[in-house]
Amino acid sequence: ASAGVRRAAWDRALQSGQSPRLSELGRAFDDLTKEDANDAPAWFNLALARAWMGDNAAALESLNRYLELEADEEKATTAAALTEVLRCAQGMEESCDYHEYSFAFQFRDPQAVVALIEEWQQAGRLMSPQQQEEGVLFAMILELTQVSLITVGRPAADVGRLAAYLMIAGAVFRMWGPNKEALGRVREEVRQRLGLALGEAPEQPGPIQLHDIITEAMVFPTNLRDANASAKVVEHAQRYYEETWINQPRRSLTGNTPIDAAGHAVLRKKLRGVVRFIQESAVGTLLAGYDFDRLRHKLGLIEGAPSTPTVGAPAATSGTTADVSGMNAVELAGLKVESMTDEQLEQALTAAQKLDAEDLAVSFARGLTARPPRHDKTDRFPYFAFLTQHALKNGQPDAALDYVNEGERVDCEQNEGRRRNDYELRRGQVHVKRGEADAAADVFQRLIERVPDELKYRGSAAEAMLTLKQAERALRFAEDGLAVARQRGDRDSEQYLQELAEAAKRHLG
Repeated sequence: ASAGVRRAAWDRALQSGQSPRLSELGRAFDDLTKEDANDAPAWFNLALARAWMGDNAAALESLNRYLELEADEEKATTAAALTEVLRCAQGMEESCDYHEYSFAFQFRDPQAVVALIEEWQQAGRLMSPQQQEEGVLFAMILELTQVSLITVGRPAADVGRLAAYLMIAGAVFRMWGPNKEALGRVREEVRQRLGLALGEAPEQPGPIQLHDIITEAMVFPTNLRDANASAKVVEHAQRYYEETWINQPRRSLTGNTPIDAAGHAVLRKKLRGVVRFIQESAVGTLLAGYDFDRLRHKLGLIEGAPSTPTVGAPAATSGTTADVSGMNAVELAGLKVESMTDEQLEQALTAAQKLDAEDLAVSFARGLTARPPRHDKTDRFPYFAFLTQHALKNGQPDAALDYVNEGERVDCEQNEGRRRNDYELRRGQVHVKRGEADAAADVFQRLIERVPDELKYRGSAAEAMLTLKQAERALRFAEDGLAVARQRGDRDSEQYLQELAEAAKRHLG
């Protein structure tokens, strides 16, 4: 429709929606979208009206349609950031990438609670504001290690991640946080320490609090005297967003990772909004010092970004070194392998792997394996292992075997054969992929004879034989390993090998 016709349609719709009731205004914009499904402003205003009326799902649907139509980058980014706000509302949990989890109960033994809190405090895991409401304790409980919780002694680290928030009011004990796994660990700790029944204090999901949007990227300094504390917080956020976050699927990107979404026209608009939403959530927090343009650059979202710096001799003459590790995929693709130093090639390989740019990573890995050995770095196994795995992943078992052969030869000549066992393990796995049961069994047998006490090789051999439907061989490898594990008192390996033995017996009938 012509501009004049649409203007008249808008005038009619707005005149019919002059009632102060939002429902009438929403109906007016709904009529406009029905008359012209490509009227972007009508979709945007319809979304606002629906959001004001509390119909967040319908508002999100309208904004998604608006994003498909809007060509203006800034307007689309603003709208996409608004969709993130809507996803955080009550009832939108299925559409949201952020959630809150909580548990609560009434305790019967105050002394046990006091003892637990004192233990957390002594371990450096409890952080609480100086000003507390009378009769209420509020605190943050930190997790100082990724694997387990430290409950006694001094802190094992000078920073910690949030395990959960804690509030005690009267006899009510409540904990909550945005990380389901971390809350589960601290919940189990509380359950055991306070003697709760298994079904007591069940975990409850709910909508996220906006201040917790950035918690996944945060660490909290435990040593307040550390002059570098703020820098450590920002450095951790930088690694998280630029290495981990970019490869995590997101509901707001229809299940795509940020790095993949950056290459799709509509998802790219949504991604810009996601990044802005996170950035605005970081204002006034410990993450305020992180430059989110680094993340945009990594994702290739900044138009007209600085051209790729020359890597190689020109950089050396200017006294500077190009920041290869911070390059995005486009910049990495522009590098010339032959003019790069070994260190730059290693940085490029790591950067390409983190960006899931496999073709680029293969090019850099090949460049590294083709170079003569360095006296200070003779181990080439990580490069050959990557190339082997890539070949297997892409259905090239012959190429994978070639990489293993070449890698083991180079290791013997340049690294005194220190990685022989690792290469032989890869060799056995390649034979499995090629469906060569006899060859695989021979490789694993020789490996086990060379390192009889290394139980992981016995487990790998049993798994390989199960994959090839060689149940008798699998059972032999597993039972031989079981005997060694029991003799050594290695309970974890014993359980693992027992499970493999039972699987082999099931296959044998």
